[in-house]
Amino acid sequence: MSWNPTSANGLYPLPDDCVLSLTGPDALSFLQGQTTANFVDLIYPARVCGVFCDVKGRVLADFLAVVIDPEKVLLRVSSDLCNWLVSHLGKYLQFSRASLALTDYSVSGVLKQNSQASGRPPEEAEQTPYGWLLHKSRQTAELLVTNSKAFEQQASDVNAEKGDGLPWGEAMIREAEVRIRAITSGKYLPQDLNYDLAGWVAFDKGCYTGQEIIARLHWRGKPKRRLYRGSISEQPLLGSAVSLGSEGPSRGSVVAIVPADNGALILVEATEEVLEGTLCIGASGELLREFHACAE
Repeated sequence: MSWNPTSANGLYPLPDDCVLSLTGPDALSFLQGQTTANFVDLIYPARVCGVFCDVKGRVLADFLAVVIDPEKVLLRVSSDLCNWLVSHLGKYLQFSRASLALTDYSVSGVLKQNSQASGRPPEEAEQTPYGWLLHKSRQTAELLVTNSKAFEQQASDVNAEKGDGLPWGEAMIREAEVRIRAITSGKYLPQDLNYDLAGWVAFDKGCYTGQEIIARLHWRGKPKRRLYRGSISEQPLLGSAVSLGSEGPSRGSVVAIVPADNGALILVEATEEVLEGTLCIGASGELLREFHACAE
């Protein structure tokens, strides 16, 4: 039985995301050489998470992909990075039999009903009459909407708070998922954002852009920074510095923010030192509350 929008607890349009289409005989080999993810030996359709990095191993953009077949891939990326990404990757695509283009598809976040959340997702990539449902966890999925007319007819009465994305944002904070936006692009290693712990980095694949630095840290060192979750009484700016005490040097930065009743829920990439003292954010010196590691 195909998935229907009315079976969701909530549907949340994600206007900050867009969908790119990569097509051609070299689509998968291109992604294999340009991303941290493994695109070999997939069973189609497949859901794949990963990131594009620069030569220094810094994350340029994250993606959620559905590999429809060996010659067609849809990539969900941040809207404020999509045009830049098409241009950036175009320099490498000129040597491949593949092309990358922006689609008019939209993206919605899906919070599953408790009955759906109780078991393992039926498939990681599920084709529906509305598009591709990409299961992320037992509680969440994303829908790449390829048939907007059919989707809107079914989704209009799913929840009265349609357009209010706070429940979706709170779920992403709980699941410690950091999205790369233009302001944070090129600033972090995958390990800083726990992408390696989430399985977004394949350490058993061949070379890709940034692989040498990322792999060296994994096999020969220990990440200096990891992801932490907390709350704050005032909403900070994305990228705001986190310090030990109002006068202390920076020990990390804010990488995800969701407004809450009494301020904001946030994710922070930081050194282990932040667990040892009072934490402040930005010039305002607001104190972090309920602060703990996302992976313990």
